[in-house]
Amino acid sequence: MRVKDRKHGPFRQYTVSRGLAAAEKEASLMEAFAQAGDLIELSQAGFRLKDALSDLWDLRKECEDDWGDLLNILQAVLSQEEFERFSVDQCYAIRSVIADHLGAVAVDIDDIEDSIRLLRKAGFDPWKGISGTIGPQEQTRSKGEGLNSIETLP
Repeated sequence: MRVKDRKHGPFRQYTVSRGLAAAEKEASLMEAFAQAGDLIELSQAGFRLKDALSDLWDLRKECEDDWGDLLNILQAVLSQEEFERFSVDQCYAIRSVIADHLGAVAVDIDDIEDSIRLLRKAGFDPWKGISGTIGPQEQTRSKGEGLNSIETLP
């Protein structure tokens, strides 16, 4: 990841590095908890990961645009998921995106495309949080129906 030159560049670069380390730690914990079947700890690590990514989002202006785009995709993937349902493979994919792509010296379109492929292979829809599309396993309600009328789509 290349940090843009700013007045407080070295401090910001250090802060981004610390944030990436925190995010990778939580993703690694998620992977371990998924492997162990500890759903409560898996969920808690997922929420801590979301917090770490949110902190990084606040620093996105210090990094390349592609880095911010990849961070946005990862946040979108996590925004509408229930962490306790994550598989080991899904946790691995998230950790890999953080460690191998967000944590890279420089993020480019190839990193974004590789990350999207990795996330899709793990069963995520990288555009789910920003596209508004409805997948086959999601729930919806018909126009004019209340919350008690939720149906599962085929």
